[in-house]
Amino acid sequence: MHLMEAGMDWVLGSSDAGGESVRVVVVDGTVDVGKDAAWRLAMEVMAVVGAVYAFDWIFHNPSCGVMFQCGCTFNWAGGWAKCNVHDPSTPSCPWCIAPPGTAWTTFLLVRIIAIGSYFAFTRLRHTWQRIARYGGLSNWRSWRELALAASVASCGWALTVITVGAVFFVASPSYPWFFWFTRS
Repeated sequence: MHLMEAGMDWVLGSSDAGGESVRVVVVDGTVDVGKDAAWRLAMEVMAVVGAVYAFDWIFHNPSCGVMFQCGCTFNWAGGWAKCNVHDPSTPSCPWCIAPPGTAWTTFLLVRIIAIGSYFAFTRLRHTWQRIARYGGLSNWRSWRELALAASVASCGWALTVITVGAVFFVASPSYPWFFWFTRS
């Protein structure tokens, strides 16, 4: 693989990986990755989006229960059925009673950050490794790289959940609990 200039166009790399030809061409700022690379990228995007949605479906309510000590748990164990929002004698969890204008931050924003974390990490790390090693690009990754990228996405999800939870806690002065802290 090599980097060569063709007037204003750049051919970043071309390789024959496992019998599939992959050609990456940048023409006036537009990237053409060829149908094989585009298919792999589309499959990766669908897999990552699906995995992030599944991860969020599993851990969204339990993270609420841990942060706000409200009674939320895994969906298969009752979800938010035991949340304190259903008991008028206790303070209501700010995460669970969020109005529609801000509720999107508890699920949509968290998912977008996790997906963005995955792709930012994989693209930057992989691109610079391949350019340094071969002077070109390749779409192949090892399982270790994918596991590391999934860990980065999970950390992006967790940090966003904690940050959004902290904002909800600060914005709800009547709610007393956040993790191990109790408001007096």
